[in-house]
Amino acid sequence: MRKKINKVNTPYDHKEVTSILANERTYAAWIRTGLTSLATGLVVAKFLPGTISWHIVQIMTITLLLSSALSFYLAAWRYIHVSRRLETTKIFGAPIMLLAIGSGFLILISALAIYGIWVRH
Repeated sequence: MRKKINKVNTPYDHKEVTSILANERTYAAWIRTGLTSLATGLVVAKFLPGTISWHIVQIMTITLLLSSALSFYLAAWRYIHVSRRLETTKIFGAPIMLLAIGSGFLILISALAIYGIWVRH
């Protein structure tokens, strides 16, 4: 096993670094998925009324917005879960509290969008 020395002269394993970076890439992928669902839900709510029944538009929109909120929650949950398993490493990833607050904010945005769609008609 090849060890390298980082800037503070502590050895680290290449596999540890790749595991932490993979965890952060996965978090980013979950967030991108949630943002895409959020944007698609808002586009459906804006442009489909009048072309199909409002109830169908509302169901599609709320489903997409709930999907976005779930993606934001699962992004934080998975990142925290994997980070705890990687705590034995001497390398630190993104701060868990920052990611939890960011994901919580995005969940709130999704919830507000659902509320706005729900009370619109």
